[in-house]
Amino acid sequence: LFGSYAKSKQTKTSDIDLMFISNEEDFESKISDILSLLPLKTHALVFTEEEFTRMKDTKKSNVIQEAIESNIILYGIEAYYWLKNA
Repeated sequence: LFGSYAKSKQTKTSDIDLMFISNEEDFESKISDILSLLPLKTHALVFTEEEFTRMKDTKKSNVIQEAIESNIILYGIEAYYWLKNA
C-alpha cells in the first residue's frame, strides 16, 4: 500500500494505491479480477522482481521510489526487504 492512504492523507476521492511484485505469469489479470470485486476504488501496479530492482536503482524519480519512501507492507515483508536492499 502506498500513496495517500499510506501517508494518512487520503480524501473522499482518493483511490487505494497498491503495488504488487510478482514473477507469476498472468498475475496482473488475476489481481485485477480480484480487485474488481471490491467496493473501493483501487489502482494496482504490478512489477516483476527485475523491474522493481531496476526502477529502485535508477536516479530518475519514479513510482517505485515513491512507494519505498512511504508504504505499508501488507504481505511478503521479508521478500520486499530483500528486494529493496538487493
